Amino acid sequence: MTDISNRTTFVTLYQAGEGIYELMDKVLVIDEGRCVFEGLASEARQYFIDLGFYCPDRQTTPDFLTSVTDPTERQYREGYEDKAPRSPEELEKAFKSSEHYQKVLADVDQYERELKESDYADAKEFERTAQEQKSKTVTKKSPYTVSFIRQVMACTKREFWLIWGDQTTLITKYFIIVSNGLIVGSLFYGQSLDTSGAFSRGGTIFFSILFLGWLQLTELMKAVSGRAVVDRHHDYAFYRPSAVSIARVVTDFPMLLPQVCIFTVIM
Repeated sequence: MTDISNRTTFVTLYQAGEGIYELMDKVLVIDEGRCVFEGLASEARQYFIDLGFYCPDRQTTPDFLTSVTDPTERQYREGYEDKAPRSPEELEKAFKSSEHYQKVLADVDQYERELKESDYADAKEFERTAQEQKSKTVTKKSPYTVSFIRQVMACTKREFWLIWGDQTTLITKYFIIVSNGLIVGSLFYGQSLDTSGAFSRGGTIFFSILFLGWLQLTELMKAVSGRAVVDRHHDYAFYRPSAVSIARVVTDFPMLLPQVCIFTVIM
């Protein structure tokens, strides 16, 4: 994906296999918020070995790099016990004194120089493409590409897909509705039609109203657990969170109508 689409991918890893690590072009090692190495992934292991750290033969490079930042796991080469840097500050100072840090600064300078020479052509092309993809009803300053109505339509379609993808929950809900309608309905069966049955009929109505409301509490966990996804999509300007709320309401109407009808008929 990175190579084909010509994009940059950032991956955060703590423990990874050597095969995954070898896919990376560069690596950035952080210790308590301080950059202790940044450069080619193939040069990171040797850099820390030269600083005085010991890397066992069978230890993977990612494990070795993370062990360097852990005082309880890192090991030192013989003769470097008192010479190798230990604290995050010392590791950062050692990195800034290395040729790897100078390469990073040179790369940054070259990149900024290329941007100025091209007059930020790529950024302008991206901005122009983004504007062309926007709907006519969306303002130029808006980060969204489609109107609010189309966002609601897309989110509504997604809600139906989510429901269809979890048919077990839907079938269980209908089973509960039918079974409760039969069981509770049988308790109130044959009520008196005069004033002596007013209290029991009130109980029937009371249960009928609250039962379906209680049943909808099962949607609470799904809505709460999905907040992180909605927030991430909002950061990416996919859609507004309000569009999701409206879409869920719109989805509820056709989904709740048969539930109410079935339960009401049985009761």
